[in-house]
Amino acid sequence: MNRSQTLQPITDSLWSARNAAQIFDGKLLGLMIALTMGWLVMQLPTPALLDASGLYFLGSLTAGTLLLMFNVYDEYLVGILMLLFWVVSDAVPSEVALAGFSRTSWCFVVAVLGIAAAVNKSGLFHSIAVGTLRRISPDYRMYTFLLTISGLIVTPVMPTSKARMAIAAPLSRTISETMGFERRSNGSAGIGLSAYVGFTQCAFMFLTGATSCLIGWNLLPQPAKLDFGWTTWAVAALPAGFVTLGCLLLGVHYLFPTNVISRPSPVKQPDHPLDRTKSLSHNERISLGILIFALVGWLSKPMHGVSETWVALGALSVFLLTRVLEKDDFKARIDWGFLFFLGVISSFDGIMRHLKIDRWLMASIAPYFSYMTLDPWAFLTIVSLAVYFIRFFLGKTPTVILLSTLGLSSWAQELGVHPGVLLITILMANESWFLLSQNDAYQIAYYSTEGNAFSHAQARKLMVVRCAANFLALAVSVPYWRLLGFIR
Repeated sequence: MNRSQTLQPITDSLWSARNAAQIFDGKLLGLMIALTMGWLVMQLPTPALLDASGLYFLGSLTAGTLLLMFNVYDEYLVGILMLLFWVVSDAVPSEVALAGFSRTSWCFVVAVLGIAAAVNKSGLFHSIAVGTLRRISPDYRMYTFLLTISGLIVTPVMPTSKARMAIAAPLSRTISETMGFERRSNGSAGIGLSAYVGFTQCAFMFLTGATSCLIGWNLLPQPAKLDFGWTTWAVAALPAGFVTLGCLLLGVHYLFPTNVISRPSPVKQPDHPLDRTKSLSHNERISLGILIFALVGWLSKPMHGVSETWVALGALSVFLLTRVLEKDDFKARIDWGFLFFLGVISSFDGIMRHLKIDRWLMASIAPYFSYMTLDPWAFLTIVSLAVYFIRFFLGKTPTVILLSTLGLSSWAQELGVHPGVLLITILMANESWFLLSQNDAYQIAYYSTEGNAFSHAQARKLMVVRCAANFLALAVSVPYWRLLGFIR
């Protein structure tokens, strides 16, 4: 063994220790900044309409947002710390601080995540996708279209973009192999990014499209939440979704053209996924039936009047009764940490009303109305630009929380804009990204193919189209929302 081989384990250990120290220092710095900024907010002079409890809440919200921004702690731990601070400091009564856990909206999210866990376990969507693709001849345009539409269909019943992308990425890789596309070629990039677009970029179309949608909905004022349920949300977001999806699909074909319209793989691989003939299993058939029941129940709410929550809980009950979702699955496959965090932030609306923070925020922004004349389109455009800027610093969840607690809903209502369509606008812009670190689902799409499907440079071109499509979708949606009565 030579000298370099002898020193290699020591060098590796030192390098690992250095990386660990860098991570620790980054988290420690984030913790110090969060605690300092939270403490400074609490030391501010008490403004009119607020008392010390209001400042304590705002300080904890500032600290919590920064903890999430710097990834110091996981979401659920931040929620626990905030809840403890409110109650122990007597800033918020315990019954107000815990009110989010008793709302039907929280039960709705539990049921939706349970449904998604059951469907994911059954493998229904993968089987349907493979079965559909096996029945058509290899065709570039058809594959990109089917991947995009398939993602749109899966989105409302699987509210985790990362889970959806985990299904779509290997499927797109299989299609590229079937077509015989070379690494990072236009055809390979078109197939891979079509899957990414379809399975992640139209999450804003559905209340159950993403966890950030569920968080934003839970942060809406209670009256707005009651009249902006699953069906109303889907109807309101329909034009924006189709414009966004259409622009991105056209962008794929314009940016990544290929002369290979139809070509089978030159190498016949044994046991190729698209060559397998397989009918739906017993659990997959049950899952399909329950999903149809849930979607029909949500869409037909205006006729039967049963809340989305009870339809979702009914669907989850059938999954449990038929043992498609076992007891261990119910414990392990549902993100209970996220649900705890959601329960905490779902109390924000009640806390802010109890501490009169909502009135203070409205009084603080009221002077801007005296010299700013904004029509609804200009207001929503400014909100979209603000989201783009904030996303350089915050993840998707903290961005939604921040903008939902800054009094924008009150400002929107003053301008005649329903808080629900304001939330859709925020979520539309929230999916855009400029840096790799800004989007977890994109990282899955890229790294699950070991970077062979497309390059970051190719993906960024499509994100430019995404940003332009966002403003076009907004321009189309404003008159549509006015027609529906969401904009006065």
